[in-house]
Amino acid sequence: MPLFKIAAEQWLAGKSATSARLTGETYGYFVRSFIQQFGDRLVSDIDHRDIAELQRKRPAESKSDRAVNLEVSTLRQILRDSWVVGSDWRACEALA
Repeated sequence: MPLFKIAAEQWLAGKSATSARLTGETYGYFVRSFIQQFGDRLVSDIDHRDIAELQRKRPAESKSDRAVNLEVSTLRQILRDSWVVGSDWRACEALA
């Protein structure tokens, strides 16, 4: 199982090649933030509690629900691409 940092960088490289410039920049911003938070952990060690904590923390940093949902969606895409049998990150719901 790869470190999250490696999985996120690989995911971003694939997305950057197929996305519009601004979309790629947004993904890059999210990935840099995720790497700061989860970079040295194995992908398999990230679960729904980590995502729920991210969802709780971001509005306190003046992020809108829409921005948090975009960020969480990006994180879920990275985790899905590196999916581990038995992971429970799919249990997270979008913010209202």
